[in-house]
Amino acid sequence: MARLPVALGSVTVGPCTCSARSTQPLVSCLGGPSWTERPNGINAFSPPLDWIDIAGVIVTADALHTQRGHVSYLLGRSAHYLLTVKGNQPTLDTQLRALPWMNVPVVDLTTGKGHGRVESRSVKITTVRAGLAFPCAAQAI
Repeated sequence: MARLPVALGSVTVGPCTCSARSTQPLVSCLGGPSWTERPNGINAFSPPLDWIDIAGVIVTADALHTQRGHVSYLLGRSAHYLLTVKGNQPTLDTQLRALPWMNVPVVDLTTGKGHGRVESRSVKITTVRAGLAFPCAAQAI
C-alpha cells in the first residue's frame, strides 16, 4: 500500500485513511473525541497523527507547527517533515536567509497573473549542513 503525504493546518490532502475519495482536511478526516476536545493550535499537532502510522511519511505543516517538539515527535515516529519557516523561528529564519541562494539553481518556475499583477515564483532546493538550528534538517526549499 502506497504511503500518502500528510498535511496539518488549513491545507487539504488527497485520499486519507477514512475514504478513498476524501479531500477533506486531515484533521476532519481523522476526527475523534480523543483530540477534538483539545484547543486548536500548537496542542492540536500530534493527536490526529496518533491515529495513523506515519513511519516513512512526509508530514507537512504551516509555520505554527514549526516547533522543535513537533519535529522530535515526528522523528520519534520515523516520519519525515516539510515545514514552513517564518518569524516564529527567528534564528532558523536568519540561517535560511543566509544560505547562498544566488548559487542554487531554479528547479521550477511558474508565472501567473493574479491580484492585478504578474507573479513569478521559483523553487530552489539545497542541502544544508549540520549546525542548522533545527533537528535533523537536511534540505531547504
